Amino acid sequence: EHLASALACRRLDALIMSAAAPTRRLRVLVACPPREEHAFGLLSLTFLLRRRGMAVVYLGADVPRDQMEATLESTQPHLGGMAAQRLPTAASLLEMAQMLCQQDVPLGFGGLVFNLLPDLQTRIPGHFLGETLEGAVQTIEQVLTAPQSLENPGSARRDYREALVHLRERQSLVEAHLWGWLDGLELPHSVAATAIEHLIDDIAAALALGDLDLLGADIEWVRGLLANHGLPEDGRHLFLKTFGQALRRNLDERGQPIVAWLERGDACGTCLPA
Repeated sequence: EHLASALACRRLDALIMSAAAPTRRLRVLVACPPREEHAFGLLSLTFLLRRRGMAVVYLGADVPRDQMEATLESTQPHLGGMAAQRLPTAASLLEMAQMLCQQDVPLGFGGLVFNLLPDLQTRIPGHFLGETLEGAVQTIEQVLTAPQSLENPGSARRDYREALVHLRERQSLVEAHLWGWLDGLELPHSVAATAIEHLIDDIAAALALGDLDLLGADIEWVRGLLANHGLPEDGRHLFLKTFGQALRRNLDERGQPIVAWLERGDACGTCLPA
């Protein structure tokens, strides 16, 4: 898979380098937000936009905020293009989108997580580019030729922002609680560490995006990860139950939105097991 991706990226790079010089004054800045490593879709979009005669500045994967800000100032693009495939990188994309909004640069965005969670599209101050590359190119053309004003959905609720800071402050305590119990579970250390990191990062991202109900698919991903490494159903249930207990025991009143989400999920069976 990695070899095939690398070969495809090299081929696209060659096609982009051999493309004709831009014939239009439209400039698009394309980049992945921080921690987003999946850049093939944006690289493909860069190639298609270049074929349309646009000038495209492609920054690649995992672009830091300060680098993006400096490039915005130096290139003065007519539009920014970004993509996120996971919930944590959607939260990073939101931060970048707010920066573009402050500089009056419209944003076109997309990616797998927005296809899986359509409600998430409304939380980004920008134009959703659709689920296909062809649709993305058409949307970008429309935005550039007939700009539309967009409402900024604003930042997350204050209690969510405080809960996010509190979660990061107590993260080491939550992890210590889990590791004290996981020693007796037949699960490779690296797999357990990945599952814990994934769950905490996803909760933090959902808080930043303002909706903890976005977490359902990511919890199922963790269940699948544990199952793929041979942990039986009762072990997976116990792992997630202990994770929920670690949150309850190590968060104070500032973590109330997280605890309330856990209790709501307990009642309807859609969250971490009680």
